[in-house]
Amino acid sequence: MLRRIVFFGVAAFFVFAIARVSQFGRLSPVAALSLLPSQMIASTSPTPSSSDEPSPPGGLGNRRGDLENVYGGPTGLQGTMIAYHAGQYAATYVDNRATAILVSYATSPVALATARKRTRSLMPRDAVFVGTLGDGPSRVADVYQSARLGAKVASSSPGVPTGQFVVVYESDSSGAVKDVLLTVGQVPPPG
Repeated sequence: MLRRIVFFGVAAFFVFAIARVSQFGRLSPVAALSLLPSQMIASTSPTPSSSDEPSPPGGLGNRRGDLENVYGGPTGLQGTMIAYHAGQYAATYVDNRATAILVSYATSPVALATARKRTRSLMPRDAVFVGTLGDGPSRVADVYQSARLGAKVASSSPGVPTGQFVVVYESDSSGAVKDVLLTVGQVPPPG
């Protein structure tokens, strides 16, 4: 009983605090809600379990339905990949799992460090860095290993260890990253 009183008291305090802060124009009510612990925000629909997915939502090795929950419905093709968000993202699927994900920064390229940081959110949770390879004047490839990925997606490259994936960063003439490709298997040939 005391636990319920404390919970509702804390919830009431947060609601009051959100109302006061948003009233002064410092934070919108929607942004203020993001400050609440997730347990305090009621969910109108059940959230699917991500325990069967090797990566965070929208990531490498996840099911097509997971990617489409994150990126929306397909908007066409980008080469041999299914495009989302008008080509900003694209994916290749084998047995309903994403075996390659392309992220395009073509409209506003980013520094390599920024691209690497953003790409972590698409990698399997247990990814272990193996090493970096130079792959031409405008490409850098980071190699990783993931047991979770290996348990869900078979490598399409003979002789490549199960669970190996590569993240290829392609730069423009100024050295800024314009495309990032995460792919299961070995480093793809320049295309």
